[in-house]
Amino acid sequence: MQNNYKNQDFQSKLFQSLTKYGSKPFGFDKMLTEDVPLKKREIEYASSLPLQIILYFNVYYSIVWAIGTCFLWPLLVTRATDDNLVWIILILFAFSLTVILEIIRLYMGYVGNLSERV
Repeated sequence: MQNNYKNQDFQSKLFQSLTKYGSKPFGFDKMLTEDVPLKKREIEYASSLPLQIILYFNVYYSIVWAIGTCFLWPLLVTRATDDNLVWIILILFAFSLTVILEIIRLYMGYVGNLSERV
């Protein structure tokens, strides 16, 4: 019986500390201490957490993709013939344009989502 009491005490202390420290970065600590009715505490955000997570991982994926593609360029160029030279130049132009547009897309996604303009 006493072991169950210690377990409940530990769980309640753990929950209180997680609530205390977990709410500070988001500004919820002030809302939890005020005596305001629950309906007035609700805050609506237009930003999307799943979109932010996808953008975060897409930044790293894009970097790995660009580096991997750059490492394959010497292989492509060394095996090229004169007939393929025009295609290699077009592919290089398309790759450069894709990298530039990807940077702009990810930046605008970050700024738009965090400033709640999505």
